[in-house]
Amino acid sequence: MLDRAAAQHADLARLDAFAPQLVTLTNSQAARVFAQSCWTRLPDTTRAAIHFAVIGPVTAAAAREAGLRVTIEPAEHDLRHLFEA
Repeated sequence: MLDRAAAQHADLARLDAFAPQLVTLTNSQAARVFAQSCWTRLPDTTRAAIHFAVIGPVTAAAAREAGLRVTIEPAEHDLRHLFEA
């Protein structure tokens, strides 16, 4: 059985290999957890390629405070408008 650190390392490797271009965040806690758990541990090349879509201003503020690049924020703060943005 893998220990927690090995499991986290494996998760980061999978995320890096997947090479996402957009990550969607629907609340400020998700932004903070994503930033704390993996953002700073991803390679610079992976981080440079990722943009973030957020549901509203509170989530945007938390994401930006955590160093995440917010590029999509809908004018109306609900899932439908986030999807359309």
